[in-house]
Amino acid sequence: MADDAPAFTIHSVETVLDDWYRVDAARVSFRTAAGDWAGPQRVLCLERGESIAALVHDPARDLFVFVRQFRYPSLRHSDGWLVELVAGGIDGDETPEAATAREMVEEVGLAPRALKPLGEFFVSPGGTSEYAYLYYAEVDTAERSGAGGGNDHEGEHIEVLTWTRDQVRAALAQGVFKEARLLLAVQWALAGDC
Repeated sequence: MADDAPAFTIHSVETVLDDWYRVDAARVSFRTAAGDWAGPQRVLCLERGESIAALVHDPARDLFVFVRQFRYPSLRHSDGWLVELVAGGIDGDETPEAATAREMVEEVGLAPRALKPLGEFFVSPGGTSEYAYLYYAEVDTAERSGAGGGNDHEGEHIEVLTWTRDQVRAALAQGVFKEARLLLAVQWALAGDC
């Protein structure tokens, strides 16, 4: 492949679903690694925008705070109830840091004392546009401002979990964690980085 990015042409884009999420169907052509052209071909994209996720940790007590909620799309491989990081979408002109602070208060009732970026990445670029910002968030669990639990108007019914490092290690070993961002963050933490 050449050093510069491959060329592409977007022939058309049509929105085929506009509901909680939007799905676009595009006809695209692109230059392949071999230098020839592929397409035009029809591709679908679940438009998700940008999101955040945060590993919430109280370093003084060495406690980790997670959320557990029902996820219909996971039913093929689970009972639907997944342990996850605090996560959510970035609204309008909101910065990733502001979105992280907002979601933390909404979901677990804790505001971050400090945020450390762990990385940013496409969640599943073969089918969705979602681009995620992953953070480590330091908190003091004694400063919980509310129960958390999410927003009723968004259909969130979140259980807040507070686990010790040993509980996190055991959950990882037992295969409890099924969400990619959570696996990345927990492995980072258990490698001794927090």
